[in-house]
Amino acid sequence: MRYGGLLCLGALTLALAGCGDVTAKRVPNVAGDRLDVAKERLDDAGLGYEVIGGGAFGVVVESHWQVCDQSPRPGRRAKSVDLVVARACPEESRPGRVPAVEGLRLDVAERVLGDRGLEYYVYPDGKVIISANWTVCDQYPSPGDPAADVELYVEHFSCEDDD
Repeated sequence: MRYGGLLCLGALTLALAGCGDVTAKRVPNVAGDRLDVAKERLDDAGLGYEVIGGGAFGVVVESHWQVCDQSPRPGRRAKSVDLVVARACPEESRPGRVPAVEGLRLDVAERVLGDRGLEYYVYPDGKVIISANWTVCDQYPSPGDPAADVELYVEHFSCEDDD
């Protein structure tokens, strides 16, 4: 009798494992699209997504937000896409120029800078354990400036004003 329960549990596990498509799909280019349009295109492509950004109150009206960056890049294969959103995207940085990463989660900023081949240093040094829990509050040099390396000044979870 106790083996019957194990067999049922095993069969249920196998059935659930077959549910859902876990195959990597080709990622479309949704950077520059309104968020609602980008999400619809990703849904149509069978891809999951995570929205990063959205300000203090998050994304309320999706059509008011624009996808400024995405990871992975278009054409790659993935199961899910990170969508970095803002009300208005900064002008695209030219190669060798520093992109705007202020306000992004540290893990996303690191990915953006790494994709551009830029080295970065995080301050406060040695305090970051889980980069997704930190936010870039300031950067040096400024976006658009030429640089070989970038300094990121971060705070745990969100940036605080000194008012």
